Amino acid sequence: MPVRAGVVALLVVALAALAWWLASFGVVESVGAAEELIQSWGPWGVAASIGLMILHSFLPFPAEVIALANGMVYGPL
Repeated sequence: MPVRAGVVALLVVALAALAWWLASFGVVESVGAAEELIQSWGPWGVAASIGLMILHSFLPFPAEVIALANGMVYGPL
């Protein structure tokens, strides 16, 4: 397996594990719960958002999802 495919596979597994972990806490059951979780991270929530946008430069996933979530959590500027 080429290195790039291995990295992508590892990221997919990590995202699946994160989704399972969040589902076990009921975060993905409601938008409000996800919003509260991200806001509870404080400045780290903003850092995570920026990190996801940077990651988007290297991995093909829709940035619109991140942008919509940011608009929902932090409101329009």
